[in-house]
Amino acid sequence: MTIHIKNLRLRTIIGIQDWERKVQQDVIINIKLDYDGKKAAETDDIADTVDYKVLKRKVIDLVENSRYFLIDRLVHEIAALMMEEPFGASNGVLAEDSPIRCPSLARRKKIL
Repeated sequence: MTIHIKNLRLRTIIGIQDWERKVQQDVIINIKLDYDGKKAAETDDIADTVDYKVLKRKVIDLVENSRYFLIDRLVHEIAALMMEEPFGASNGVLAEDSPIRCPSLARRKKIL
């Protein structure tokens, strides 16, 4: 089974420049979480499945309270969260297109 969380827009401190360390920036996160839903399908019990609301809350908490320098590190931490219990992702990826986008960084890159 697969859970998709799309276009989750959050604010966090991220980046290496001095100005980036002073202001929160938007990050847009897309998650695709594959997990074994066989037991939940058999029991019809919420306790046997992945609660996507809990996953979303944990991602929000992680991102909004982080102060990483690199998006790579943020991606790594979200992926590690997805592999933990109770999520137990068999294959957790951060989106097919762009794992995490930071619009202010994208604008800056276009200018450069």
